[in-house]
Amino acid sequence: MARLSEKQVLQLASTQDIWKVFVRESERGWGSDSWYQFYDSYEEAHASYMEINKNNPTDHVPDYYIVASAPEKVVLTIK
Repeated sequence: MARLSEKQVLQLASTQDIWKVFVRESERGWGSDSWYQFYDSYEEAHASYMEINKNNPTDHVPDYYIVASAPEKVVLTIK
């Protein structure tokens, strides 16, 4: 299974490991947007993280970019 919806995450998180990748898109002068992408395997989450970040420069911040944070395991807390 590839990317998961938030509904699928809630259904599956109690029985298996779910991974999330935080993604941020930014354009100078227009602001930014962010979201989570959910995966049912670390390998898929890490592949997405690497794919998103593969062309980002390290010597400057471009006017437009998309950057992803390293995969994190989803932890549900019921209160």
